[in-house]
Amino acid sequence: YDEIIHGDIEKISLQDNYDLIASNMCLQWADNMDVILNTLQRHTKILAFSCLLENSFKEWYELLEEHDIKHASRSYPSQKKITSLITNSNKTISTES
Repeated sequence: YDEIIHGDIEKISLQDNYDLIASNMCLQWADNMDVILNTLQRHTKILAFSCLLENSFKEWYELLEEHDIKHASRSYPSQKKITSLITNSNKTISTES
């Protein structure tokens, strides 16, 4: 690799263009995912990422509720929302769920 950059995805400043930007399980925590995806797409040929989607941990939350166990839950984006955020990029899109 010529360069590996790591840091807070919401604070990192990308100055160059890259062949590949990869992210594993962090985009769902972003406060402004659409801005981050837009920025990442502008700076790479390939953006590869995974993230949690709506209904992640559904069975876990149902089990906790069934047993009256209080829990903090978080909303995750739908696959449709993620696809709509990256559709405007004029790049090939491949999604798996």
